[in-house]
Amino acid sequence: MRKLIVLFSFLIYLSENVFSQFINEFFVNGIKKEILVVPIDYQLDQSIRLIGIANSGDPTFVKVADYKTQLDKVCAKADALGGNIVMITNFNNQKLREAYKLKAKVFKCSNYNNTKDSMINTKFPSNNSGIVLYRPNYTHSLNDLFDFTVIVENQEYLIKRNTKQFIPINNEQLVEIMIKGSDDKIKIDFKPGQTYYIRCLAYFPNYGLSPMPNTIMIPLGGYIPKIDLMNLNGQGEIESKIINTR
Repeated sequence: MRKLIVLFSFLIYLSENVFSQFINEFFVNGIKKEILVVPIDYQLDQSIRLIGIANSGDPTFVKVADYKTQLDKVCAKADALGGNIVMITNFNNQKLREAYKLKAKVFKCSNYNNTKDSMINTKFPSNNSGIVLYRPNYTHSLNDLFDFTVIVENQEYLIKRNTKQFIPINNEQLVEIMIKGSDDKIKIDFKPGQTYYIRCLAYFPNYGLSPMPNTIMIPLGGYIPKIDLMNLNGQGEIESKIINTR
């Protein structure tokens, strides 16, 4: 078997209150600001007004276009419009690198602090307690034709393109996730009531792919299945929910 490429760096953003939405902090002219970022299906109060649209721009000729950099661009534009909440409506990564193109609705909330506190203190129902395996159709290439299997707690799950699967877990336990054919595992100290997002992709190795943190990759038949723990900065939830809109 070819040598496994393994990279672990568990930089997990998980709120004690199981806060799925998150606050993005960014800088405008050296001034630190924040905007509340919510996924596409989040139900905002009717008093919160839609005031515009913001996007990150085409990342094709941009040297650095990772998720946080592009999100900061969206938030800066939203701030310029007078908004304090953004809802990500389009989430594309069509390159064989981390190069995102984001689009969002911009909202203005007159009672921002109370709205933020209310969201932070909201508990999720038990049916959101578990692990989401998802595979967006980003590369738009032959890579998307390859299916592979991910094992969660000795149960096998076939991973196809542009799909996701929810695995309910309601007990506090150590959860092990791996690609079939590999002995290396992502280990999650699972807390009931939380949702953990695992992104699954397939790449060919000759593109010089640089794996991101929380990653396991294993070469199989000329292409590389790749799984990432995506809870950092809420990216996993927003990215996985876009799948439903395509």
